[in-house]
Amino acid sequence: MSLSVILTCYNETPSIFDSYEKIVSFMDLTKIEYEIIIVDDGSLPDVQKQLSNYFHEKNNTILLFSNANEGRGAAVTKGIRVSSKDYVGFIDTDLEIPESSLFNLYYGITRDDSFDVVIGKRVYLLGCNLYHWLRAIYSRLYFLLANVFLNIHFLDTETGVKLFRRDKILPVLDSVRDKRWFWDTEIIAQSLKHNLKITQLPVFLLRKKQRSSVAFLRDTRRYLYGIYKYLRR
Repeated sequence: MSLSVILTCYNETPSIFDSYEKIVSFMDLTKIEYEIIIVDDGSLPDVQKQLSNYFHEKNNTILLFSNANEGRGAAVTKGIRVSSKDYVGFIDTDLEIPESSLFNLYYGITRDDSFDVVIGKRVYLLGCNLYHWLRAIYSRLYFLLANVFLNIHFLDTETGVKLFRRDKILPVLDSVRDKRWFWDTEIIAQSLKHNLKITQLPVFLLRKKQRSSVAFLRDTRRYLYGIYKYLRR
């Protein structure tokens, strides 16, 4: 069995280099046959040059560039399509969900042939930062919205780490329309419609940033619109 790991990048140098090295070091310890696919989602030319220089001749690594920013969902989709291993997954580049989660999910999906998809069920490690608590509350709101409107079996669809059986997920990709953050929910909803067997395993999430690119009201509105568009189809 083997694993493709996708990392996406949108103007995230040099942090992506540190995340890459952590994942490589961890995967080498597991003895799993693997490849890492870096998908740039239309970063600035200078950032793309840094990526090209850094990942040049890195072993077991594929680097893909995009001419325009299409969204993380589009970037992950590109990575899945070019992957070559038995299983393919992605993890958020900031590693707020630690790289060790990849092995936990990989072990979970490979030990039981009945599962085609395994996703991380987030367990929040929260300190005293009010912003982090608000992020956790909004994440639970998205969870409830998705389950109320889409009947997705109480799965934590928005989690930043997922693994798929590659031959099973490829036919599903063509039915997924969203290219940005709602992609995470839509790929799971469509997997259920294609009768894929899905499970989830706990993963710890530790917020590292005081702030993020998430704007609560804007992203809640976008998430609701994503659900609306999905239901209209």
